[in-house]
Amino acid sequence: MEIMDRIKDFRRVPASELRPNPKNWRIHPDGQKEGLRTVLAEIGMVDAVIARELPDGGLELVDGHLRTETVTDTPIPCLILDITEEESDVVLSTLDPLASLAAPDLESLASLMKTVMNNGNERLDILLEDVQDKYNLGFLEMGAQDTDADYADHDYEAGEVRQTAGTGMKAIVLHLQEDEYDEFYSKAFDLGDTWGIDNLADVILACVRKVAEETNGTG
Repeated sequence: MEIMDRIKDFRRVPASELRPNPKNWRIHPDGQKEGLRTVLAEIGMVDAVIARELPDGGLELVDGHLRTETVTDTPIPCLILDITEEESDVVLSTLDPLASLAAPDLESLASLMKTVMNNGNERLDILLEDVQDKYNLGFLEMGAQDTDADYADHDYEAGEVRQTAGTGMKAIVLHLQEDEYDEFYSKAFDLGDTWGIDNLADVILACVRKVAEETNGTG
């Protein structure tokens, strides 16, 4: 398959000169805005915005509206595309949705988070805690670790219920094949997004209740 390279130029452009796309569908909540400001302050600019060149020579954004709004007049790295308005619509409508289709490897993400948290930057730690909450990494770690030495060498049976010492909490142990594990988390998070639930345990409990209602003919 022959793939066209539609990037015609790269240059640093004052953010104020980049025109917002009137068809931009993304909404940026305050938490995301603050998170971006935190990363920019801690690390700096590490990505380029994307724009297309208009007939009058101006540049219209395809991706990077929040970065542009955040840095205002600062020169910002910009990839300039040679695409039509119709092609821009295709990119605008698929760029973020395609990225969101990636399934997270939660154990790898949890391991990565451990290496970057608690670096002394309070604002960055708050942001990383928000990421942990979004992916329920705290729940993942709770289920993967034993805080009670009595369980250290225990070979758990699937469906077994155990008490986590000193927490007043219980955990149900699930045994999944590797391919089932990825599918389980992917579908659970999809359901959480659909139902507006941001905690994995609550998603599972909601599923159990729904199945019980349907079984009993009440749902």
